[in-house]
Amino acid sequence: MKERVQKFIVDRQLRLRHSFGDVLERTLGESLKSGQQLHRRLQALGLGDAAEALAEAVRHGRSAGGEKIFPSPLLALHWLAEPLVEGERIEGATIVLTDVTREKRQQHQQELGGRMEEVSTFAHKLASRLNNPLAAVLNGIGCLVLEEEPGPEWSRVRAELAELQEQVYAISRVTQALESFSREEGNSGKLVQLEAVLEKAVEVIQLLTAPRGVQISVSAGPVSSLIYANDILLEQCLLHLLRNAVEASPEGGEVIIRCGSSDGMAAVSISDSGAGIAAAEMKRIYEPFYSTKSTDHLGVGLPISYTIAARYKGFLELESVPGSGTTARLLFPVAKNMVKKG
Repeated sequence: MKERVQKFIVDRQLRLRHSFGDVLERTLGESLKSGQQLHRRLQALGLGDAAEALAEAVRHGRSAGGEKIFPSPLLALHWLAEPLVEGERIEGATIVLTDVTREKRQQHQQELGGRMEEVSTFAHKLASRLNNPLAAVLNGIGCLVLEEEPGPEWSRVRAELAELQEQVYAISRVTQALESFSREEGNSGKLVQLEAVLEKAVEVIQLLTAPRGVQISVSAGPVSSLIYANDILLEQCLLHLLRNAVEASPEGGEVIIRCGSSDGMAAVSISDSGAGIAAAEMKRIYEPFYSTKSTDHLGVGLPISYTIAARYKGFLELESVPGSGTTARLLFPVAKNMVKKG
């Protein structure tokens, strides 16, 4: 397991004297050398509060702690600055950075999972109540449409019945989505090669891309990741994300898929070339039945994908910049990472 703590020691001029650990290099790509102004480097990296706390520790002997969260991709760093005292004189300060991204992911997953569980229970009850009446209405309309009645008004009545039948079918699609979201599949799984399941999902989704000329490119490392999951549910999870990416991309656009690892977990990122998602919409993006697309999209794809990932201790993260597209990132614990590609 990678070390998640890094300690820095600075002198009275805030110049780096010693560093232990590699959190900054691993998370933000920053490699520091002895003698550099740590205060300035922390400010440049977006850790302004930590930089000021470090300065306060040297100037006034004050200790302070805090947290910085970078949302996309998720990175959470906790920091604690303390004065370095020798005798009665402040000779410098220490600051300890701890990568708490994993804990933040788990906290977010628990909060969102609780809300989804409530919605899932409601969805199951609502679908159960609606299914039988809808089936009866559809059956009755179907019988009426098939009947032959004399009179000039019958063709008009039949057309209206057919239109009514289509509207009831639309309601049925909603109940099917409710059932899909609330369905209990259990946690049965096995060791699955992530890239192999992704390959199958890409083959299926390419049927959607052909008419619109959207290109799909896949890049993967030399080692395939084995994870514990249900391969059918995992493929469904990937298909939802791939479909979203394809539909968001313009005609002739591109969907880029990358496989690799992140923070010791197997990772798949799916990036579209669409218009991106506004910040206000991002806050609601995981809500069941909320969609940024046209009204014929039911808005259950992302919640279902999130639920499937969470079932196997995985995470789903979204990163979007308006005008620059959206990236969906799936992360799963690695069961084994020893299957080499031939």
